Amino acid sequence: MKVCLIGSTRFREEFVEVNQELTRRGHLVYSVAFYKEPTKVDEHTKEVLDLVHLRKIAESDVVVLITDKEGYIGDSTRRELIWACLEKKEIVPVRYGPEGLDLPDFSSLGHDSWAFNAELV
Repeated sequence: MKVCLIGSTRFREEFVEVNQELTRRGHLVYSVAFYKEPTKVDEHTKEVLDLVHLRKIAESDVVVLITDKEGYIGDSTRRELIWACLEKKEIVPVRYGPEGLDLPDFSSLGHDSWAFNAELV
């Protein structure tokens, strides 16, 4: 399955962990190219990166939303969520269990508790 990761680039560790686990499970994972820190990009480059990421969302089968435990969603992530909804993508939020990130099994996507919650947008 083609999976696109979205969320704030401040969550670098979470992005890496989710990317590695989903790749280990055999999924093709689209992720961000740059993280907020330590890389700084100019406005033009950021605009290009944002557009490229929207293309990744469009080409994916499912979108995985990465937040912190408090559920932080910034403006860029909110825009990506809206785009994913317009593209009719399943949106799966990463959850946190007692042992850290709790990732879904996509085999029953759309038929289990991992379905997108419209209240996130």
